Amino acid sequence: MAADDINHMIVAAVKELGLANDGVITASDVYDINAWIQADEARHAHFVELHGDDEDGEAAESGYHLVQNDGGQARIFGDDSAMTTVFDGIYHIGFDIESGRLLNEDGDANASVKSVAHWLDQLLRPTLETNDLFNANVDPFDGVEKTGTGLDLLVDTIIEPQRQPRDRLRLAQCPPRRGPRRPLPGQRGSDSRCRHLECLVR
Repeated sequence: MAADDINHMIVAAVKELGLANDGVITASDVYDINAWIQADEARHAHFVELHGDDEDGEAAESGYHLVQNDGGQARIFGDDSAMTTVFDGIYHIGFDIESGRLLNEDGDANASVKSVAHWLDQLLRPTLETNDLFNANVDPFDGVEKTGTGLDLLVDTIIEPQRQPRDRLRLAQCPPRRGPRRPLPGQRGSDSRCRHLECLVR
């Protein structure tokens, strides 16, 4: 089925590029998926074939267009036309992007990249939260240069938790440190939480 094959293509891009490593699909990720599909000529040609066209009417319909606009009733994200709005919008993900919008097979502006990112994030949400799409071989922050000073803590505060799948879910597994620790600025009292950076700045 064309739709299922496009779904597998999208998931393959998310996994290979490590786009799920931060637990969210963003507009930037949609641009990356689009570039991944278009970077391989055979892959892009297969995508175009899977999406299909209906320019010449029902007799020439192909790909996903075999089910689009054929009377299917589905409601998603508050839209009664899921097949023609949400899913078709997502399935333009391999076509060109202009002015923040994916073009359709005819070169006309369709759904915005921001909308497609939101739809993908919501549809993939259960899988994102179980880390099934996490790619440990991809470090999105590879190449970030540090200063070698204490200022790097600010960068590490942002980067380090995102290098592991859903770090905040594993905070409870951090072994307690014996004895109290000095409270950080702005904190009162002391506790026995571990000294992992993500724990200290939680």
